[in-house]
Amino acid sequence: LENNTKETSPADYVTFGQAFPKGRLKPGAPVMAVFGGDAAPVQIDVKALHDDGSVRHAAVTVAAPAIKSGGSLDGALVAGPAPAEPDFDAAAIIADRYSFPVRIAFSKGAGSANPFAVDARALAEAALAKGGDFWLNGPLVKELRVETSAAPHLQLRFDIRIYRDGDIRTFVAFADEKTFSAGVRDLAYDVAIGADASPAFKAANIEQHRSSVWRRVFWTGAAPRLHVVRDVDLLIASGALLPLDRSQGASAKTIADLANAVRDDAPLSPALILKYFPTTGGRGDIGPYPQWTGLYLLAQTETAEDVMLANAEAAGAVPWHFIDEKTGAPVSIETRKKFWSDPRGLEEQYAPDRPHPDVFQSSEGGWEPDHAHKPALTFVPYL
Repeated sequence: LENNTKETSPADYVTFGQAFPKGRLKPGAPVMAVFGGDAAPVQIDVKALHDDGSVRHAAVTVAAPAIKSGGSLDGALVAGPAPAEPDFDAAAIIADRYSFPVRIAFSKGAGSANPFAVDARALAEAALAKGGDFWLNGPLVKELRVETSAAPHLQLRFDIRIYRDGDIRTFVAFADEKTFSAGVRDLAYDVAIGADASPAFKAANIEQHRSSVWRRVFWTGAAPRLHVVRDVDLLIASGALLPLDRSQGASAKTIADLANAVRDDAPLSPALILKYFPTTGGRGDIGPYPQWTGLYLLAQTETAEDVMLANAEAAGAVPWHFIDEKTGAPVSIETRKKFWSDPRGLEEQYAPDRPHPDVFQSSEGGWEPDHAHKPALTFVPYL
């Protein structure tokens, strides 16, 4: 863990993804975090398993100690019982200190309510009253997703992460992803997030095209100040990463140049992704990994990670997001075996898995995806 800020980082909770080699960790096995010889609580939320039943990937939350400005601390996950923490009441924290209002004024694609307004607090309280559908669930952190429809083709998703110390992270997504229902998907709107007098975020005249999503993250309380440096050799040993040659390192100047190039973080910005996918070379986004992902894995700096994550968020602008309205999940070719994500799928032979024709009557926002040159923008960031 690194503290790259100008102040001491207080003891805090940090959540990150971790891939494990086959057979290394059984679900439910006791695990503790160790920093400088001191044991600390850890929470493991398993997300994928190897074929032998061992953990393949998990979200890991650790109780990190305070670290001085510019300092770092090596840590490890080891077998053994961690210091016990009692469960905590997420609903009480939401009731005590959470409010997350969103207001949208549509100029194109409005629903029945224009302007539209919602406070994610009410959605979270209703979900928690029913028990909650948690992505993370343990004594250190809980995360649940709640949704609401702002317009026929604009869904708001709130991923609300609640730490036991009262800090809350909200990832809000504005999703225009419906696949099988009627209606042109083109939207235009103004949005404000936060209190009326001093919103935390405002944007005017957002033009959102079909099959796209954009997100923003906000904290109620303090955001963690620590940068997690990964054990890349372990990730390679787990089979999650290609066996990279890391002997040459990475250019700090190249990373700084890329960071300067992604400063435009307007909703639906392409960042460094080339919008015309048929371009066959001379671009940094295609290859075994995009350029910025490779640099991050080699350098492991906070700036390199920020560049990679900015491009992962920009992937939301690519018109390749298709939600099945029946399930609320991405379209699956396990159940929609004849589905095509381009106009060829409109042919009669592909019924009943055809997208609605209105999908392809809607704007693509200047993008031209193709299947032969799709960059791998989100796998390593998710990992």
